[in-house]
Amino acid sequence: MASKARLFYSKELKSGIISKLSKTQSHYIKNVMRLNQGDKISLFNSFNGEWDANILVHDKELTEFKVEKLSRPQEKENNLWLAFSPIKKIPQDMMIQKTTELGIQKFIPLLCERSVVREINTKRAEKIITEACEQSNRITVPKILDMQRLIDFIKTFPDEGKIVFCDINS
Repeated sequence: MASKARLFYSKELKSGIISKLSKTQSHYIKNVMRLNQGDKISLFNSFNGEWDANILVHDKELTEFKVEKLSRPQEKENNLWLAFSPIKKIPQDMMIQKTTELGIQKFIPLLCERSVVREINTKRAEKIITEACEQSNRITVPKILDMQRLIDFIKTFPDEGKIVFCDINS
């Protein structure tokens, strides 16, 4: 049996719901995975766990599905944050992807005194995070926060938290 397509679905998932995938996801299911009416897909989000769904119909642009049953409940994960100074695009994309796969729960971009890259494309980072979750069989999708100054991050960091500092140049 071929592996099931696994997709992030941001809306509510529960048995019996009939809904449609986005245009991008529909294209992926129909033209990349070449799935047909009656085939199974797997949908997940950070609230309802992972669910099996059945493809009801492909129309020109959208795929309609029916949620069948819970295949994996939501899991408790460690509360790991990654606070980082933005770096160049390709290394940063790789860092976000791999640390998502390792279990980071929250990404916090920090503007430091000597930061060369001074902004982050949050939409791009969210897309990379979602794809990494789909690929790595992870249910919980990490959050990426807005950029903040290092000094503000340190001032508001929880007292009970622990910080591990890493510097590639050390």
